[in-house]
Amino acid sequence: MKFASLPISQLIQTPFACDCGRTHLADIRQVCIGQGVTSRIETFLAAQPTKGRMLEKALDELLIVCDPNTRKVFGDTLTQRLREEGWKVRMHCFTQSQPHATMALAQELMEDITSDTGLLLAVGSGTMNDLSRYASYKKGLPYYIIATAPSMDGFASTVSPLVVDDLKQTFEAHCADCILGDTDLLATCPDRMLAAGLGDVLGKVWSIHDWEMSHQLLGEYYCPEIAALMNQAVARCKGAVPGLQKRDSKALEQLMEALVLAGIAMAFAGNSRPASSGEHHIAHCLEMQSIFAGEYGELHGINVGLGTLVMGSLYRNFLACTPDKDKAIAHAKAFDWKDYQARMEALYQKGAPAVLELEQKEQRHDPHATIRRIESYFAHREEINQGIAQAVEQLSGCGELMKSLDGYVDFGPYPHSKKLWKAILRDAKEIRSRYTGLQLMDDLGLLEELVEKTVEEFWRG
Repeated sequence: MKFASLPISQLIQTPFACDCGRTHLADIRQVCIGQGVTSRIETFLAAQPTKGRMLEKALDELLIVCDPNTRKVFGDTLTQRLREEGWKVRMHCFTQSQPHATMALAQELMEDITSDTGLLLAVGSGTMNDLSRYASYKKGLPYYIIATAPSMDGFASTVSPLVVDDLKQTFEAHCADCILGDTDLLATCPDRMLAAGLGDVLGKVWSIHDWEMSHQLLGEYYCPEIAALMNQAVARCKGAVPGLQKRDSKALEQLMEALVLAGIAMAFAGNSRPASSGEHHIAHCLEMQSIFAGEYGELHGINVGLGTLVMGSLYRNFLACTPDKDKAIAHAKAFDWKDYQARMEALYQKGAPAVLELEQKEQRHDPHATIRRIESYFAHREEINQGIAQAVEQLSGCGELMKSLDGYVDFGPYPHSKKLWKAILRDAKEIRSRYTGLQLMDDLGLLEELVEKTVEEFWRG
């Protein structure tokens, strides 16, 4: 069934029997994006189930979740508004001005949820959403996300990425019952957060490409309709950039909708495949380096945006190469576990045991598995290279779009050395068991050579 052109209101809570052979469903009660939509919260609360019954003012406490910044932006206003409407309201405001979504903070939030709590209202963006999603899921409660910036694609996600032992891990959770994107509120966010949202959307070009490539080479499940949904969202956001610069309400709505559509696409696919690939692996690895250094680091979407441009460089340079099948097979057979272990320990530090355990489980670098992938590439080489060229063209000019919103287009703003950048681009793929362009280049024995070229292109030391 064709659904790529449908509005969000028709994509949620509706099963779609798709030509891909699966039935897709995004189980989200409400998505409300536009000017002044936070004024409708009371309407949604009046029809909100909790604990097997309807939410009631006399019985249920509303717990507002925020940090010091989002409290000032809307947390205090929301608290006052709901109290005036007769609701019992309490606030959990994290003390950190820029908190990371860690398991420790998720536990802190869960400990503050009482038997009176009926609903969590997360005010913020990525971190508040991830923490509230996980804590509410564990406590069996619904939650809303009231976006203060269109800066990331997890608004409609059903999983929570949390940092445990310095490694970002993904945990089962549930989707928000209500997603509110008030463009009046979104318009107050800094340019950098708009760049982050745009970067997260642009990254879907590689997510979709790599997903289809994995389908072609390895037989992974793939849905062209979900891919079309994401590609249309990317196209709309590219066209919205001039409006974003002016804080135009319609442009903000388009960006927010695209970010929500990414979550719907993930729900339809049953995993994050339509929204995350090599560009996200690079971003996750960058975020871990900041955690190791005891710093907040850059916004996730800023890192994804840069990762998207980096992947474009790697792929362009790949198309200029002539892969040699015999050399690729020899490279696969030369895999050295001790060398691999040392690299993982150097790059991932406390997170290295989990990365090594993943490789031992998946055996992605087993020579027999690698050679099978090499054989498949050479059997499908023409269509794979054609797909890469199309994706590269799709992202043409996106560096300027990112730059116009204060996004990053080179390595200059980061404190990392050339050596660390090379390690990140070479081994970021090890953080997830997912076939991406980084894995293709590594399988063919070309990754280190391509990384050298791309690091020189992006280096501004």
